[in-house]
Order: sequence, then C-alpha cells, then structure tokens
Amino acid sequence: MVQNQAFQVQSEAEEALARWNAFFADQVVLQAKALSKESTPSGFITLDHYRQAAMIAVEALATEVHNTGSSDRRQQVWNSELNSRRFELIDGEIQGTLSIAEQIELETLTNLMRKHVDAEENLPFEGASVLHKYLTELELDSTDEKQ
Repeated sequence: MVQNQAFQVQSEAEEALARWNAFFADQVVLQAKALSKESTPSGFITLDHYRQAAMIAVEALATEVHNTGSSDRRQQVWNSELNSRRFELIDGEIQGTLSIAEQIELETLTNLMRKHVDAEENLPFEGASVLHKYLTELELDSTDEKQ
C-alpha cells in the first residue's frame, strides 16, 4: 500500500460525510441531554451520558446513512402535512413527552424545513424584481420633479 497516494473524492460523497458527521454529533448531544434529565442531578451531563448517547446515536446514524440518496423525508418537498407534523412534535417537545425517535424526527423535519426556506427557488426574485422596478421608477419620477 502506498502511503502518499492521492485520492479524488466525489463532491457528493464529501457532502454526505460532512452531513453524517454533523448528524452524529448533534445526535450525541441531543441524547446526552435527554439522558441527563433522567439522572441526578438533573441536567448534569457526564461522560457516561455521552457514552450511552453515542451508542444510541450510532443506531440513528446507521439509519441516516442507509437513507442517504433514497426517497426519504430529506428528498421530499416541504408541504403543509410535514409542517403540521413538525408542529405536533414541537408541542411534544415543549411538554417534555417526545421519545428519542420523535426527537430525531423533529430534528430531521426542522432541517428539511430550513433547507426549504433557504433554497434559492423559494426566494421571491420575481416579486423583488417588480418592487425594484417600481422603486427605481419612483426614484426617477422624484428626480425629474426636482429638476
């Protein structure tokens, strides 16, 4: 095996790896917080909490890796049904009744919603263009009146 061999990595693969890395880290923190609520003193996160959380997060990560590229929720178009489900989960989170699976679902839906909101195709370029044209013409009319 050559130690200094250079590798080319597909950009899609790099992006997936970065998402999985972030997903795993987020899951460990989320699970550790949930576990710490059930211990004494409540809310104090220990190394043992992180160990247990990492084991749970590994299972969630395996599902996430398996679903990458499939037609799961990340590939869906954001719609009112998904938004309603997210609101239900948020209510459960506020009441403190979410299971670990529901916490993961809420995080997944929140990420999907953010991607939808931040997507270029959802930016109001047409409306912004109309407004820009109107304001430009208004400014020109105002300038003409002053002369």
